[in-house]
Amino acid sequence: MGSITTGVGLASGIDIENIVNQMISLQRRSAVQMESRVQSLQSQQSGLAGLEGTVLSLSTTITRLEQSTTFASYTTSVSDSTQMSVTASSSAEPGSYDLQTIQASQTHQLLSKGYATADQQPVGPGTLVVSSGGFLDPPTPLDSLNSGAGVRRGTIRVTDRSGSSADIDLSKAYSVADVVDSINAVEGISVTARADGDRLVLEDSSGSTSSNLIVADLGGGKAATDLGIAGSVAATTLTGSSIYSVTDEFTLGQINDGNGLRRIDSAADLKITLTDDSTLEVNLDDAVTLADVARLINDHEDNGGRVSATVTDGRIELEDLSGGGGSSPLMVEDINSASVVRQLGLDATAAGTTLTGNRLAAGMNTVLLRNLNGGSGIEIPGSIELTSRSGLTATIDLSTAETLNDVLSAITTAQTGGGASLQLTARVNDAGTGIVIEDGSGGGGNLIVADTGGGTVAADLGITVDAAQSSVDSGSLKLRRINEATSLTGYPPDGGAFESGSIVIRDSAGNEATITLSSAVKTIGDVLQRINASSDIQVTAALNETGDGFVLIDEAGGAGTLEVEELGGTVAADLRLLGDSVVGSSGKQEISSRLAAVIEVDADDTLNDVVEKLNASASFLTAKVIDDGSAFSSKRIDLRAASSGYGARLSIDDSGLNMGLSTVTEGQDALLRNGLSAASGFLIASGDNTFEGIADGLTVTVKAAGTSAAKVTVAHDTSRIETALQSFVDGYNQLVSTADQLTQFNLESNTKGVLQGSGVVLRMFTRLDSLINGRREVDGPWRSMSQLGIRISTGGKLAFDKDRLSEVLQQDPDAVKDFFLTKDTGFAAIARQTVDGFTDSFTGSLTLQKNSLQTSIDSLTTRIDQLDSILEVRRERLLLEFIQMENAISALNSQQSAISGISLVSGGNSKS
Repeated sequence: MGSITTGVGLASGIDIENIVNQMISLQRRSAVQMESRVQSLQSQQSGLAGLEGTVLSLSTTITRLEQSTTFASYTTSVSDSTQMSVTASSSAEPGSYDLQTIQASQTHQLLSKGYATADQQPVGPGTLVVSSGGFLDPPTPLDSLNSGAGVRRGTIRVTDRSGSSADIDLSKAYSVADVVDSINAVEGISVTARADGDRLVLEDSSGSTSSNLIVADLGGGKAATDLGIAGSVAATTLTGSSIYSVTDEFTLGQINDGNGLRRIDSAADLKITLTDDSTLEVNLDDAVTLADVARLINDHEDNGGRVSATVTDGRIELEDLSGGGGSSPLMVEDINSASVVRQLGLDATAAGTTLTGNRLAAGMNTVLLRNLNGGSGIEIPGSIELTSRSGLTATIDLSTAETLNDVLSAITTAQTGGGASLQLTARVNDAGTGIVIEDGSGGGGNLIVADTGGGTVAADLGITVDAAQSSVDSGSLKLRRINEATSLTGYPPDGGAFESGSIVIRDSAGNEATITLSSAVKTIGDVLQRINASSDIQVTAALNETGDGFVLIDEAGGAGTLEVEELGGTVAADLRLLGDSVVGSSGKQEISSRLAAVIEVDADDTLNDVVEKLNASASFLTAKVIDDGSAFSSKRIDLRAASSGYGARLSIDDSGLNMGLSTVTEGQDALLRNGLSAASGFLIASGDNTFEGIADGLTVTVKAAGTSAAKVTVAHDTSRIETALQSFVDGYNQLVSTADQLTQFNLESNTKGVLQGSGVVLRMFTRLDSLINGRREVDGPWRSMSQLGIRISTGGKLAFDKDRLSEVLQQDPDAVKDFFLTKDTGFAAIARQTVDGFTDSFTGSLTLQKNSLQTSIDSLTTRIDQLDSILEVRRERLLLEFIQMENAISALNSQQSAISGISLVSGGNSKS
């Protein structure tokens, strides 16, 4: 039907549309009633939404009551805040602790010699190598001695053979080196101390025999006793008892100078071949200690008693019990690309049915010879011949030496055949990376150190000499500190994470290989394995000769150049492989990757140029030019470790540059004593002044040394619990206020809230009343909110007695925690179930009620729309009928007018 033009009136002037609208309006009364109902339902819906929002706010406060940190917050106080600051984590326990700062950490700092200018005077040419590590005198903590029982620190008295005595305070000694240095630094006695393998040795140089050489504890202490040096001898040497041993409880990270094992996940790592030709393949994935290694061998499902593994005298020993009869010797080898046999000392040759492994750890303050020279150690063990400048000679047998200390001790104690001391002293050099032999004989001849009998010990240690000089320094002995197990994390020059990707390696014959190093590549060994697996190039990847990285060796022998290129990433840069190739000791082209700052100083490079190169080369150092203010040559390089602590010390090799870099500040760890006395307490070291996890969740940041222990008190911080409960009370009371407003009835105005009489609100507060007043099924004395000071008061709102809460927290704070956090039955769990029962997006009572209202609204709206559609049709029809009626009436009127006209004409004609 087409649209009817409105505003049409009858001939009589009556408005058709107004009449029709009045008729339709009378018929639409039911729709008006339904629209009113919809408005009412929408008001209820809006009220429920407001109520739900308040419930959700209450739910947020319950979240805090569900968190263990709310009930495990602690305050700390320190009696001497100049020594340290202390924070407590959620794992802390209330109580008091006695902590004393022994020393704060320091950053290793070196200064070069002075130069006239920083931007004009040339420094080069030469090579400057700066690294962090490779030191030959690693500290041995006193707490690791005596099978982990440690040392009861105190004061000792040392009396030399002349009768002179000195009291030496060892209360702050952390390591064996500290003990040795303390004895050697004392004045008034002629005694020197050194660590010798598993014990301490004291030497008297007074030249007197009027007294014994005596070491005694003072004040009832036990330091000398625990150090194995308490005693009295009528001799120039006091040899202490053994205080250091490698046990099966040593972790795998404590052996082999810290060079770890590269194990292959979910695969066997080593194979033991027995003399009956049978084999045993052992997976070491689960090994943490040496005892674990022995257990995994002994308990292997295929062992059956055929081989026994034990840790004896610092070595792993394998006993073949198979009965023999085969053609194979007892031996152990790496399999599946693992690198574990050498690290476990099992690369030794068996004697019949017994394989006694190489030494697992060097001992106190020293390293294993096999890890020197980049891991090649001593090529041919043997003897060396020593001649002092006074002409005394001695030959010492070093064929069985396994540690650097074995060598140093043998040289220091060398005597002629007649028992005369050569008066040579061998020690780690000042750089800490090599050794020095010093002649104290006072003679004028040549100092001679030479190999004899075909050995290469002196040559490999860099101490061969035949010259009129009083000392010989080996230079760096290149301790192996990077091996196949070294993590790639921290290896990039920026000290960050290794980014996976691909590189292109091109050998000298022009062959190329794309090496993809995915996220599965975690160690140096993984890198070497993937490069060596490529058959497209003739390049070998191996650990380098300097012990601080790895090297690519060109085997192609072509006319081109060995090269490494990035393939859209930073892999080559992260692996330190972007340098130019050089001809190595093998006569082949090599590209070396070193965890060191290797600076090629050109002939025209100035101090500024060197500083720029240093800062760009490594993240473990910082360099700058300073002016010391002197009148001449005032410009110096200030070189510092990027981190504080003993382990971040820098080692320097300036290869003839003669920059005169010398230490201004030693790198040292912070030391913190936990305990009131030196004897009963223990020392902890940290490189950065921060001690985490100490004394049950405490984190201590030391500031300065203290003269006595500070009292650190840890107490429950009740403010967090109080705040959380106050938030819950406020949220609950806001919900009550909102519900009161929505359900009120005003007698004066005879008006009511949109939810007045709502069953869902009544049921909600019934459940909330049960939540507050109910008893929880939990352990402990506190089982209701009223016991904690929270109860329902006037108007259904909560009242909070904070004094009562404070009382129960003081009585049993753990019971309060249990009241709230007990799984399923604690208050927080029940509260969560309760509010979720109101607001759950699918099953919540408020959600269901809103959905029900929406269904009613939708139904009424549909009926209204249908009725309006019907009435609109009816309206159109009525308008049409009225129009048709008007038309009919108009036609009749026209006819009537016409008839009237005819009659008039007819009447007129009659008259005529």
